[in-house]
Amino acid sequence: MEIIYLAWGNISERTKILSKLLNMPVFVFRDRPPYIKAFMKTLLLFLKMNPNIVILQTTQGPAVLTVTLLKYIKRFKLVFDIHPNFLVYTNIKGVLLNSLFKNLIKYGDVIVLHDYTILEIVPIGKRPRYVVLIDPPPLFKEKIKPKKIGKEETVKKSEFTLVMPSGTISVENIRRIVKAFANCDIDVTLYITGPHRKRKIGNVVFTGFLSSSEYIKLLLGADLIVSWINRQFTVTRSSLEAAYLKKPLIVPDTNAFRKMFKDAAIYLSDINEICSVLKKLNLGDLFSLETKMSERSRKLRRIFNKQLDKFKRILGGLNGKGS
Repeated sequence: MEIIYLAWGNISERTKILSKLLNMPVFVFRDRPPYIKAFMKTLLLFLKMNPNIVILQTTQGPAVLTVTLLKYIKRFKLVFDIHPNFLVYTNIKGVLLNSLFKNLIKYGDVIVLHDYTILEIVPIGKRPRYVVLIDPPPLFKEKIKPKKIGKEETVKKSEFTLVMPSGTISVENIRRIVKAFANCDIDVTLYITGPHRKRKIGNVVFTGFLSSSEYIKLLLGADLIVSWINRQFTVTRSSLEAAYLKKPLIVPDTNAFRKMFKDAAIYLSDINEICSVLKKLNLGDLFSLETKMSERSRKLRRIFNKQLDKFKRILGGLNGKGS
């Protein structure tokens, strides 16, 4: 077996899609700290096979340490696909799991970054060869068309449906978001997906985890997608999903988001601004945002395809098949 993808804990949608696009097997060892089961299963895996290249979904420090040690025992090439939460921490769990291990990325043969901005916090002097590969577009099993927004320029929007994917949002931020929407004096419903108990609090509906098709349909049915995170150096997968689906987007006003989406998104410095922004939107504003996002979506798809081709050439070079 030449190339494998390896993930501890939960497999990300990014890893699922990239492994399919790269036509390689992915091994997922679901576990929780201290990851003893994942460690043992990884050892057993490498007793059975000798891959030429291992791509690690880099989300947990113990996985980085384990695979780095195995690299020098089994003599394979190591690629770290560095997820932002490996370098940027929003809670004590992230600090304990990852901060002690981040310098180990220097032992990788290649590191894969999700955007250029995060390069600023990769430890200086410890960077192997790197490639930027933004998150891939969603893979559809069926054709789903987004609803069209009218071109009326002055008609005020009287009600809004918003969706906020929340996989990386802290409990503290969820509380702030619920409070912000509770104070809205307009007709707005916010659907929050992800790891939360199904319930309804005022005008906020927690959906829990959805199937891929349910999730995509929910995004496509929304007026706007809200992607909110307190990290300065990276964008979220949900924001790119919105872009690929050509949906209007509300995001934090950070350098990373502005570089990625240019003038195709609404930028807020604080989530509490959201209701006042919605009150000012008319159908023409939404149509303009959708048009700009459609243009940005096409460009992002071209960027991803170009970056993916480059990554394939790098893997070919590591595998001794030329570059």
